[in-house]
Amino acid sequence: MERHENVLFRGPSGVGKTMPAQNVCLAALAAGMTICFTPIVSALADLLKQESLPAVERRMKRYTNVDLRVCDGYVRSPNIP
Repeated sequence: MERHENVLFRGPSGVGKTMPAQNVCLAALAAGMTICFTPIVSALADLLKQESLPAVERRMKRYTNVDLRVCDGYVRSPNIP
């Protein structure tokens, strides 16, 4: 967290990616940081239901005005095996 680096926990559904993400969040909270932990499907649905680009930009602040942002979930990409 001190280096402000991105981390990606990657793997198939059910292998335990959420637990280390939650542990990182708990460490951030213990250090006094603000976090946003959201299922990625919920975040995308929330953004897609906005009626205009300015509304999307305002809503994005909910997800980005934090010290640590975690988007949890499994999204299969055709380009990543």
